[in-house]
Amino acid sequence: GTTLPIINLYSGEDTNKARLFEKGDLIDYFSYGLFMFISEKLKSIFDHFHVEAFYSPAKITLDEANIFDNYYLFCPKIAINAINYQTSIFSVESNNDSTVSKIEKLILDSNTIPSDIHMFILANTYQNIRVISEKLADTLISNHISGFSVRKIEDGSWLW
Repeated sequence: GTTLPIINLYSGEDTNKARLFEKGDLIDYFSYGLFMFISEKLKSIFDHFHVEAFYSPAKITLDEANIFDNYYLFCPKIAINAINYQTSIFSVESNNDSTVSKIEKLILDSNTIPSDIHMFILANTYQNIRVISEKLADTLISNHISGFSVRKIEDGSWLW
């Protein structure tokens, strides 16, 4: 049989133990360094919405005590350059680089997003922005998925 990768989390400087738990259980979504992890519950929702991503089963231990083996290493596959360049407010690093370095106001070009795509990474930007459909957002909220917040793009409070 195959051995699950074991991810050892420590409640020291890299992670805050309190933020990993909600109602006594490990949250459904969390990142650790560059890695993102999702629960079996969240994966089943993503499967229902046909979210294209790399999933790899992982066993999570916290301070070498609690063991959670119903988690997955998660990495979305789809990247779409959906920035509406006429109406968004943004800056680029230099005149030679068209990659967006900072977005102040994001307006999506809905014509670039296929109707069957419910999650994607916003391409052509240095910011790590994951966009989800309203349908997926409503499902995550109604299923009480923990570990992140859902905000409307127009809100803008999520921008840095």
